[in-house]
Amino acid sequence: MQLLYGFLLAIIIAFLAHRAHSLNISGAIAATIVGTIIFGVGGWQWAVLLLTFFITSSGLSRAFKKQKTKLEEKYSKGHERDAGQVFGNGGVATLFALLHGFYPEALWPWLGFAAALAAVNADTWATELGVLNPTPPRMINNFRKVVEKGTSGGISIVGTLAALGGSAIASRCLESRPPQTRRLLD
Repeated sequence: MQLLYGFLLAIIIAFLAHRAHSLNISGAIAATIVGTIIFGVGGWQWAVLLLTFFITSSGLSRAFKKQKTKLEEKYSKGHERDAGQVFGNGGVATLFALLHGFYPEALWPWLGFAAALAAVNADTWATELGVLNPTPPRMINNFRKVVEKGTSGGISIVGTLAALGGSAIASRCLESRPPQTRRLLD
């Protein structure tokens, strides 16, 4: 029955996200699959973490649009996510939710799920807010070479702080962790 509720919740959220232009059609279908598995197998505690990622990342994609207009060519996909992005951001988390279905009393599927979503939230926040850094970013591999904003591998103070904030938001959601993990962590 929980899987059916998961499907209904996932399809409603995917439909609303598509209407809000946060997901294209392929993204909405992928989000329905990801959401059904995570909501249906993991339950509401797992859904809270997934929704935190989705809502904050969608909001940040739209935020500061005026400041990001010069960088549009770097963000050719825009703020409307497709199936590749949904599975790229939610695939590992979905795998851990499926593993939770096989090992419901184990702690490691929850930790893997939470870590996966904290990582993608950090990455998204760093990307969306890092471009607002007043100075050009530097390459992560040598820290010397200054690169154009939006360049893959470019890091900045604002982006690094945004990554920390994104992962911190996700970790705050760990307080809603499933009951079986409370016994193991407390």
